[in-house]
Amino acid sequence: MIFLTVGTQFPFDRLVKAVDDLLDGDLVNEKIFAQIGDSSYRPRNFKVVSSLEKRFFAFEIGFDWVCLGLYWLWVLALYWL
Repeated sequence: MIFLTVGTQFPFDRLVKAVDDLLDGDLVNEKIFAQIGDSSYRPRNFKVVSSLEKRFFAFEIGFDWVCLGLYWLWVLALYWL
């Protein structure tokens, strides 16, 4: 499972849409769950919430997950450049 988080204060529609597009193209074969804040974009291919309380965090995404956030996207972008 991949946990996509963009925070809760500012939307990041481009990132949410990019991940949704990856799932459309069958480039990712993992289940994705996302915390997207007040994003206006609603993905078609994965479940989202605007915010997630700590007590539901482990229950919702389980313990076997990958956290894909803004920091890691920068790391990946620098790696591929």
